[in-house]
Amino acid sequence: MASIVILIAAVLVVVLFLFWHFRQKPAAWMPADAQLQLHREIRRPPRIPFQAEVRITSHGGTETISAQSQDLAIGGMLLKPSMPLSVGQPIHVAFSLPSGMDIDIPAVVCRTVGPSSFGVRFDVMDRQIRTIGEWVEQNRKSA
Repeated sequence: MASIVILIAAVLVVVLFLFWHFRQKPAAWMPADAQLQLHREIRRPPRIPFQAEVRITSHGGTETISAQSQDLAIGGMLLKPSMPLSVGQPIHVAFSLPSGMDIDIPAVVCRTVGPSSFGVRFDVMDRQIRTIGEWVEQNRKSA
């Protein structure tokens, strides 16, 4: 019985190694920055340039700061706030889409970008995600 388990484990290891070794790899002629961009496009939803004034409110609603958005995606946005934010900090972001739709959505600070920009991820369960996604999809073709 133990020899069968060992045999199955060995076959599984070989199959996983072959799968990893022969996975699809970027073409050797592709520049490194293009490979990085391709990797980014595969792993996250499309982002479009989006410049707007954003109001950031702390989770408890006690503190409000202003920010300038840099890009927008269905799942979040890149912000340059007037004060530093903390990764993991729950916030609310409020902004207006150029179509006139006001958005006020819960989010969390998920990463820092450079010395003064922060990526925020929207609450995917919020009903406004659909509005943001539709707007991004309509406008990404022209971006």
